[in-house]
Amino acid sequence: MTEIQCIGAARQVTGSKHVVRTSRATILLDCGLFQGRRKESVEQNRAIAQHVPIDDLDAVVLSHAHIDHAGALPLLAKRGYHGPIYATPATRDLCGPMLLDAAMIQEADARHIQKLIEREHLDMEPAQPLYNHEDVTALLGQMVALPYRRAQEIAPGVVLKFLDAGHVLGSAVVVLDIEEDDTRIAFAVDLGRKGLPILREPEIPGGVNCLMMESTYGDRLHSPIEEVDGALAAAINRTAKRGGKIIIPSFALERAQEVVYAIKRLRKTNQVPALQVYVDSPLTVKLTDVFKMHPECYDKETYALLVSGDSPFDFDGLHYVSDKEESKALAASAGPYIVISASGMCEAGRVLHHLREGIEDSRNTILIVGYQAQHRRAPARGQGLRGHAPAGGRGGGAQRFFCTRRPEGSHRVCRGCAQPGQAPSGAAGPRRAPGAGCPHRQADRARLRYRAGARTGREDSGLAEGKHLPSPARARDAMLARTWTSDSVCWSSSALRAISRGASSSRACSSCTSRGCFPRMWACSASVARRSRTTSFASG
Repeated sequence: MTEIQCIGAARQVTGSKHVVRTSRATILLDCGLFQGRRKESVEQNRAIAQHVPIDDLDAVVLSHAHIDHAGALPLLAKRGYHGPIYATPATRDLCGPMLLDAAMIQEADARHIQKLIEREHLDMEPAQPLYNHEDVTALLGQMVALPYRRAQEIAPGVVLKFLDAGHVLGSAVVVLDIEEDDTRIAFAVDLGRKGLPILREPEIPGGVNCLMMESTYGDRLHSPIEEVDGALAAAINRTAKRGGKIIIPSFALERAQEVVYAIKRLRKTNQVPALQVYVDSPLTVKLTDVFKMHPECYDKETYALLVSGDSPFDFDGLHYVSDKEESKALAASAGPYIVISASGMCEAGRVLHHLREGIEDSRNTILIVGYQAQHRRAPARGQGLRGHAPAGGRGGGAQRFFCTRRPEGSHRVCRGCAQPGQAPSGAAGPRRAPGAGCPHRQADRARLRYRAGARTGREDSGLAEGKHLPSPARARDAMLARTWTSDSVCWSSSALRAISRGASSSRACSSCTSRGCFPRMWACSASVARRSRTTSFASG
């Protein structure tokens, strides 16, 4: 008798794993990572050997390359599974960059937590990655490509066939024919919607005795697919008229390619202005290259475009960004433009610095185009995102500060709270508004007074503690339209005394060669000879 056990994706969305047992074979369908609350998901993922009968497995079948379906495969192999893993050719090719990226994120997360422990002397356990690049590389050698609609015996008495699921590139409806029960089981774990661009329609298997489906969106009705382009065009047009940026957090696999193709259609029919479009995600760039390798998965319209030389993933004004510094420069630049960046749930990746730079500017639009799971952790370095105050600060909104390199009235999120008494990370001109909820606002008020040229005659340590400072409003007024010489704004004790003498002081900083200047966009006379800048701060 055939038995089916659901280990993951039952009463939850992630961690898809289903075990099929017959008297002669044991098959695992999908092996996804649990995602959600950090501690709970890590414990669930590490306990894989307690729930999956690794030693009894004859084969693993993979429906598609999403992390909640494939992300635990390297961990399964690491725990001792060395048998075949069957997938479609496109899914096999997607798993390389997808799983390597997952390993990189885990390793980077572990390094970040270790730094926090060492810097803050936190009483917490270091994070350990579930797997690394070597584990992923070893796993890829176990993957066996099986084309759509080709029957293959994968275990004694079990025949596998893939049908097109139309969900993502290479996704499949898994059909298992069990000889001993004369039973056909179909796993339609994730199905695409009819009418979606790029991919073919889902195929319906016949003669099925048992059908299993996952139902992420089972409790809601989607708007007609025909309305998507109009809604996207309206959002782009509204934002472009304001001169803002359209920031689109997107999953690197499928959704990013769909958005790119949708924008191309809108531009082609003159429904949106010809803004520059940036795909700022190394993983998305790699996955788009895989898309171009598998036209056998396309629908007739997309395939005809490709054959005619009009790729759905290329058009004038579309830029694929791989370089990290180019990405940072893009995030700091003014709109209007469109940027598509991962991760889709705003948890990691380059989309974080796009959000930090743009979320406080009312001209910009953050356009959510994909599923957002509950209990996803806030970005580790994203303190100050709207509605989330840094630890020790006041709640009730984002921390705001003024920036001389941005237009008046434009704001960015405070990034300095993680480093008490130091300049905000990457401070190429930003200044936090004193009293804006930052736990280090007293030190900021001291810096503000130094730059305003206030005469105090007090020791540096007393000023840094915020003693005897003017009100924020008076200090801010004193800074309006003030011209500074470059060597009067260095953040060091010798330059502070120079600043207290007034803006016309020409004393050079004696420690710039070792400590640098604050802010970094204003170099001292050690590197730039008395070049003046005029600062203008937004008030209120």
